[in-house]
Amino acid sequence: MNKRIIGLDILRILLALMVICIHLIWGDKMLDSSASIGDMDFFFVPLYALCYPAVNTYVLITGYFSYAKKRTMSQIVRSLLKLWLSLLFAQLIGYVLVLSMHLESFSILVFVKHFFPLTRGIWWYMSVYFVLMLISPVLNGVLDQLSKRSYLIVIAVALFLCSILPFFTNHLSVLGMNQGSGGLLWFIVLYLTGGGIFKYLSVNSRSGHFKPGLTAIGEYLLLTLTLSLSSYFLDRTGLAGYSFYSYNSIIVYGQAVMLFLAFRQINFKGNRVSNAISFLAGLSLAAYIYNCQEDIIKHLCLFIQPFNYAEGAPLVLLFFAYVLGIYLAAIAIEYLRRKLFSLGNLENRILDIIQR
Repeated sequence: MNKRIIGLDILRILLALMVICIHLIWGDKMLDSSASIGDMDFFFVPLYALCYPAVNTYVLITGYFSYAKKRTMSQIVRSLLKLWLSLLFAQLIGYVLVLSMHLESFSILVFVKHFFPLTRGIWWYMSVYFVLMLISPVLNGVLDQLSKRSYLIVIAVALFLCSILPFFTNHLSVLGMNQGSGGLLWFIVLYLTGGGIFKYLSVNSRSGHFKPGLTAIGEYLLLTLTLSLSSYFLDRTGLAGYSFYSYNSIIVYGQAVMLFLAFRQINFKGNRVSNAISFLAGLSLAAYIYNCQEDIIKHLCLFIQPFNYAEGAPLVLLFFAYVLGIYLAAIAIEYLRRKLFSLGNLENRILDIIQR
């Protein structure tokens, strides 16, 4: 499958912005501490709920295209090595930055540790993603063997075991769904969901058939409202301490599916606009990479706390200015990295050496 779906490219850009929003809000511990942001709770609490399914949606996109393309193991490994190079570059750039700003003193041990971000959990999403992609041929084979009825049964059972049951046990699950993150097992459920959407739910690209997308957006917004109000209702129904704010929450799962289906329907003509969107989408993962890089998180992000500098309506403007600024800075660095690695075909030379 080589044809791009412009709606999903738009979604990838949006997801990058959503991840930055989550980290800025979470960094202020707005939802799980006594710290208050005054009368702006009504804005930031729904915004947090609106952005929360970003990680799940990323994995749905992965499952959708990975199943569609069915790359060989050699192609998968090469793709992961390219991603690892971008992670390594981010690690070294971040460390050089804090050293140049005299925020830390050089340590050979710390420097060496920067070469092993995946095993140290610096980017937990990437650590799980690498394993998921390595087993993706097996998952694709499972999807190939399932009829639509069998597939729906598998997904229903998986959601019961990995989403519904962990909620009622307050995420103390023998399946390893603790803390609501889900990890590899939850990513497999999402991957199978994305792959199943490609296999069993075709895109109606004819003009005038945008209604399914609008319906999906409406359902996504309804689920978002439910999530944002969930803590209030759980507290009043004797379930204080329980939470739907977890990646393997059935509500967040539904949000991700509806968001994916809505944007998958989007298609329009105009090569220049489409090319620009696809170009930005290809760089957008850098927003997550640099926003979670260990040195930036440890030092520089301490200065990027809009809640400390404004309140009321100005806070909203400052917040989104930070989000856009972080996004643009990240994709600019990634663009320059790609230009640098393209000199003398450097990236391919490095990959060829590693794969020998």
